[in-house]
Amino acid sequence: MKIIISLFFALTFNSAIVWADNLISYIQMPISTQNFLAFSSQGLSIKECKSCPTIKLRPQAKVAFYEQNTPIDLKEATDLFLKETYDHVSVYYDRTSNTYDKVVFGGHIEIEPIPQHPNLQ
Repeated sequence: MKIIISLFFALTFNSAIVWADNLISYIQMPISTQNFLAFSSQGLSIKECKSCPTIKLRPQAKVAFYEQNTPIDLKEATDLFLKETYDHVSVYYDRTSNTYDKVVFGGHIEIEPIPQHPNLQ
């Protein structure tokens, strides 16, 4: 009986992990700048950790870039990427389509309401 209960628990636990991944497709991923591998107008590459696999993302039709809480354009975002001004970058992306729509240099947006970026209007 204990074996059956243990087996049931193991199968249920593994299923819950898969279900949880499928429930939330749009996420904010805070990453260290050393794991922010590539950045251009065509897309970006990140790693969740040093030993994690590389995630390649494509931009959505409209993408917003922020330096902390201030909207910036692609050129300024590229400069921040090259200079590695901040320790962390947050990428908002859809895990099912591997597309992103926001990149925040310097962490995450901390004010409410989130300022509307000109690219998203």
